[in-house]
Order: sequence, then structure tokens, then C-alpha cells
Amino acid sequence: MTTCTAVNKDTKCNTNVRYRTVRSNITKNGDTYSIYMALPGIDKEHVNLQVKDHTLYVEANKDVNGQIYAYQKSYKLSDKLDADSINASMKDGLLQLSIALKKEEVPQERRIEIQ
Repeated sequence: MTTCTAVNKDTKCNTNVRYRTVRSNITKNGDTYSIYMALPGIDKEHVNLQVKDHTLYVEANKDVNGQIYAYQKSYKLSDKLDADSINASMKDGLLQLSIALKKEEVPQERRIEIQ
């Protein structure tokens, strides 16, 4: 079976690629959403995170004896989320992403003087 991959923007077909399901959990704590993703055996150097067109893309791969295990997941971001606030950390194969809600702009009141 031939599988084509887009991991790391590589569009070559590779018969040694096996896609794995990404287990994830999303929680909300106050004004922050957290996404937890299980990427067993993956180091942070092999994870690519990107935001494009209000979508968060997560790609990772691992080469084991010529066999490539690939993980891909995307999340459509609400307009209420601040994409510039995304933080990521990784420990023991668990990737944690934190995304803050956008601050609501409070209309300010001002006095207009007549000239």
C-alpha cells in the first residue's frame, strides 16, 4: 500500500509512512483553553505547530528503523480565541497547548468639546 504524506511539507509518496491517531483532550479554565495531545515517543524537535487561516495545525513524525510514524491533527480556531497567545510545552510525549480568549474591548467614554 502506498501512502502519500504532507508531513514537514514533503509531498513525496512514501511506502514506509504509517499514520497514527492522535489522542487529545480539550479543557477550559477561566479565559484559557488547553489542548493536551499524546505523542508517544516523539521529541519536541519533531513536532511542527503552525497557525494559518484561523486553523491550528499539529504535525509530528518519528522514524523507527526506516518506518515513519506520522501524526497530524488540525483545529479550527474560533474568532474569540487569540491565536497570537498560543503557548506550547512538551514533556514525556504529552504536548500541551494553551490558547487565551481575546480580551473584550470595552468602549471608552469621552467628552467631546464644542469648538
